[in-house]
Amino acid sequence: MSTAVARRPRPAPWEPPLWLLAAAAVWATVGWVAAVVALLLLVGERVVRPGGRVLATAAVVLLVAVPVAWFLGSSLPLYPPATRLNDNLVAHHIGGLAIWVHFLAACVEVRPGESDTA
Repeated sequence: MSTAVARRPRPAPWEPPLWLLAAAAVWATVGWVAAVVALLLLVGERVVRPGGRVLATAAVVLLVAVPVAWFLGSSLPLYPPATRLNDNLVAHHIGGLAIWVHFLAACVEVRPGESDTA
């Protein structure tokens, strides 16, 4: 009977600086709320559920949320123009966060050894 214990994959030495660089980039291009969300997703990916594809799933969900937020912000004539403009900014922020989360998923979830066919 095997008593092997599942080990967490060791983080690469470049991951902690990547986390800080990613948070700074998201903060500079999207906003501080999106930077906090990106950091929480990174923590969820690497600490809470390692190997769970949290970032990739979140990127897909955020990409699907962009047209929904855009439609609710611009297509419904129930709100005055200022409110619709705010909702369109929310759609832009969701899109920016989706792009950065997709980038982080590619950086964190792809292992160089997995793609080698030699």
